[in-house]
Amino acid sequence: LREFVFRVIFAALLIALVQLDHLDVFLGGEIDFFSLYILAGAFLAYAVIAYFFHDIFSLRGPHAWAVSIIDVFSLCAAVYFCGGIESYTFLFLGTIPLIGGMYRGYKGASYACALCLIGFTAIVVLDRQQPPGYNVAQAVAIRYAYIIAATVVNILVVDLMLKDRNRLKIFYEISRSSSKSPALYNVLKEITQRMAEFMRAEVALVFLYNEESGTLDAQQPSLGLDFMSTARLRLQADTPGVLSSCFRNDKPLLVTRRLSREVEISPFAPGYNVFDMLASPLVARGRTIGLIVMANKLNRRGFNKHDLALTELIAP
Repeated sequence: LREFVFRVIFAALLIALVQLDHLDVFLGGEIDFFSLYILAGAFLAYAVIAYFFHDIFSLRGPHAWAVSIIDVFSLCAAVYFCGGIESYTFLFLGTIPLIGGMYRGYKGASYACALCLIGFTAIVVLDRQQPPGYNVAQAVAIRYAYIIAATVVNILVVDLMLKDRNRLKIFYEISRSSSKSPALYNVLKEITQRMAEFMRAEVALVFLYNEESGTLDAQQPSLGLDFMSTARLRLQADTPGVLSSCFRNDKPLLVTRRLSREVEISPFAPGYNVFDMLASPLVARGRTIGLIVMANKLNRRGFNKHDLALTELIAP
């Protein structure tokens, strides 16, 4: 339904905009109303078909690349019929990367940008109606720059939107789990699973401080370690070490893959290597009660400062 609404709004806005030409508002070029109306009708018919066959014509489906080509090239054809290079309707092309970014992140925005550039290049090649003295090179350069700049801005906006949405999603799911089943086991299960899923961590676990023994004890359940390995995992809070120092100093910890070559990190289990790690103190009622720890991010770069900031946000 959302994609259907997008397409209908786009078509309606474009048709409404070109009507300004009848009010002597110059839109940059001569408009071929007959061809534009036929294109708009065909596009609306396509929007209806895509709505009823959403599994095939979905921007999230397996054929999203082909659907995107139809959408973008339909808009480029509309720009061509609205005056080609001269038309100010090229501004609509700046919204396409935003839509692509909403569905596929920065990859979707980049793909949408590439399609817009290809489509506008087709307009440049086909448009032969420039008036005498019109600076085609300058107009084309400005429009290409606009599409690329709009893509960069949209990528930044979408990145912020998706990060905030994912943070809210984690908060909601963890709070919903703890409210439905406040048992510590279930809360820890929800925290480790959600954090590992979002951070793409191979290992996620929580240490709680045992005042009697002075140790940080790994809690069940953990993610990425078996039951026995977690049960044996215990750290002395007052001995040297990156995790014990994180607990004592009450400061979050980031061990990058480059730093892990210089800093000794005790393995979580015999033969288990830690390549990078995040840790953040857990504080309750003004006291540090433990740590949340994630290790070995499942990508090439490993954990970064953004991951650490999100962990600090979740930890309280």
